[in-house]
Amino acid sequence: MEKKTKTAAKKAEEVVEKVQETVKTEAKKAEKAVKETAKKAETAVKKAVAPKETVYVQFAGAEVDVKALVDAAKAEFKANNTNAKIADLKVYVKPEEHAAYYVVNGDVNGKVCY
Repeated sequence: MEKKTKTAAKKAEEVVEKVQETVKTEAKKAEKAVKETAKKAETAVKKAVAPKETVYVQFAGAEVDVKALVDAAKAEFKANNTNAKIADLKVYVKPEEHAAYYVVNGDVNGKVCY
């Protein structure tokens, strides 16, 4: 009877080893599948990028790109306030004055001419 117990125990160990190998193999396959799916999702996200938008203000024969005004306002603010960060920026375009006024963080204001 003792011999049968040892034989059964040895067979059980072999089965456990085979199961462990199978689990490792399947885990590697699953990991590879997850990586491939993540790569495909990343590619899909890159393809789904928002379209390019450009806003122009035209007045009295002049035309100005609104993004350029926003960038100019940010640059002027940063030049005058080196350590400050922009949390809120409002730009008011006054085409009759060929200028844009800006307010940063509700308290700093300035003017950008175009």
